[in-house]
Amino acid sequence: MLLSTGVLADTTVYVGDEVKIPMRSKDVISKNNVIDHLNINTPVTLIKKQANGWSQIKHGDNQGWMISRYLTANKPQNTLATKLQSKLNLARKNKRK
Repeated sequence: MLLSTGVLADTTVYVGDEVKIPMRSKDVISKNNVIDHLNINTPVTLIKKQANGWSQIKHGDNQGWMISRYLTANKPQNTLATKLQSKLNLARKNKRK
């Protein structure tokens, strides 16, 4: 979880390991203000975290808002993806034999 409130210019944080999270043009939930949906582990630049539970972020050329609880300072580990990748690597190795 993010620890402080206030301006944190150019700090890299990650979208947590939940589901695709909407990035919004304003710090309110509305059907019409979704800019993008970001995948898990997506690094974003934290511009500012507000006391109202929203963080202003930048991803690529887009700047917008995301609910702060979906952001983490540590890159999340997707254990399911890691397990599946290991199985895939083993299957490829066995196929070559």
